[in-house]
Amino acid sequence: MSGFFRRRRRAKEPAPPQNYTVTLHAIGDNVQDVDFRGGATVQARRIGLVGFVRHMNDGSVEVLVQGTRAQIEEMRAWCRTGPPGANVSSVIEARAMSEITEFNYPDFRSMRHIGP
Repeated sequence: MSGFFRRRRRAKEPAPPQNYTVTLHAIGDNVQDVDFRGGATVQARRIGLVGFVRHMNDGSVEVLVQGTRAQIEEMRAWCRTGPPGANVSSVIEARAMSEITEFNYPDFRSMRHIGP
C-alpha cells in the first residue's frame, strides 16, 4: 500500500522555443525583377515568420526575419534560390542572428524600395 500514496512527479514542461532575428541580403544579377518580394512574403508567412522584405538601392533584396532558428534556416534556404527566374549569387547576413525576447513585427510584409 505504501506505493499507492506516492507523489506523482510532474512531467517537465518543454521550454518555450527561443526566437531569433536576422537580416539577410540576397545578392545576384536578377533578384529585383522576378517578384522576389512577393515570393519571400508568401514563403515567410507559410513558415510562420514575422518581419519584412524590401528592395535595396544596390540591387539586393533585404529580408529581415524573426522566428525560431529552424524557421529562419528554412527561409535562408529559400532565399538562396528565390522565386523562378531569380539569379541569386549569394545570401549574406547583413546583421548577425541574435536572440530576442519578443517580436518587433506583427506579421510579415513586403515593403517599398528603400532610398531616394
